[in-house]
Amino acid sequence: MSERFVDIAALACAESARLGTRSTWIALRFADRGFAVSIDDARELADTERLRRLDREPQGLVAPLVGRDGTLGAIAWQTSEPPPRELERELMLVATRLALWCAVHGIASVPRIHALGPSQHRIAELAARGFSNAAIGAALAISINTVKARLKEVFERLAVHNRTELAHTMLRRMPLDGIAPGITRLSSAWITRAARAHDM
Repeated sequence: MSERFVDIAALACAESARLGTRSTWIALRFADRGFAVSIDDARELADTERLRRLDREPQGLVAPLVGRDGTLGAIAWQTSEPPPRELERELMLVATRLALWCAVHGIASVPRIHALGPSQHRIAELAARGFSNAAIGAALAISINTVKARLKEVFERLAVHNRTELAHTMLRRMPLDGIAPGITRLSSAWITRAARAHDM
């Protein structure tokens, strides 16, 4: 994938600022609880209650990001004064373009799944990209039996039954890949990833 979600989200933040917003938050959520990651230009963590409050403020505007299997998050803006209708329309187009990009690239509401260990993640990534067990073993300098054992662990942890399901699940995890819990600066945006209970 030539462009990552965080890059597209950073562009949406920049476009929103160009249109006249004071700050922008883009938040992805776990399917069963709270927000997993927010991308913004204000270094603040988005949460459900904060977005509800912002949506009730005269200077706030919140739009859902709707994916193939429902709402995958939200984009929120804050302006210096109540936004005129033209600005609202332009911002809704930003939200629509971002949601469309997510749909085209298979990103969906991030399921709550057990974290993979580093070696499991590397093996899962290669398997999802179509590498055979032998090719994975050669790439990571491990035996085929080790690859099989780790893949079995990965399938159990991610609750998948085959490599096709693994590829879809890994694609859904992509927005969080390489983002540690806490605040990280990537590109022109700040990414705040909330730690999940099983990450602690």
